[in-house]
Amino acid sequence: VVECRAPDDDAQSVIKKADIAMYSAKKAGKNNYAFYTDSLESESVNRSQMEALLRDAVRDDFSGFELHYQPYSDTATRKIVGAEALLRLKGPDGTMLLPEQFLSLAEYLGIIVPLGEHILTRAARQCRAINGIVGFEDFTVTVNMSTKQIQNNIVHLSLVPI
Repeated sequence: VVECRAPDDDAQSVIKKADIAMYSAKKAGKNNYAFYTDSLESESVNRSQMEALLRDAVRDDFSGFELHYQPYSDTATRKIVGAEALLRLKGPDGTMLLPEQFLSLAEYLGIIVPLGEHILTRAARQCRAINGIVGFEDFTVTVNMSTKQIQNNIVHLSLVPI
């Protein structure tokens, strides 16, 4: 549903706003409707920008994606025994985006599986390098995986050389 404010809205502007409201209603499920608001348009623009950022990053060999590591230790020995790999994405303005800002869209776009493969490979290589350092022979790295990643590629990933 779009409210026209003559003379500010021309036909093309009304159609654009109607499309934004329609896609919002479709996103909510069948038999829904949505009223156009400026915030709906802002969400639509942000989603388009995030989609472009994700697609460009994957196409450019996952550029912009970074793995950060949160160490964890053995409470008895207080020795660092491993780390959790944490995915971040560098935004267009250089800020780091958290997974909740982009992972559901990556899954929706169908790029979560290749992204997951890339993350697992990088984390495994990093773990192997750390295991080569004296005193860290049993170091482990944990990686969170999406359900689609587990369903689609867990057997394939075990065959990937590190």
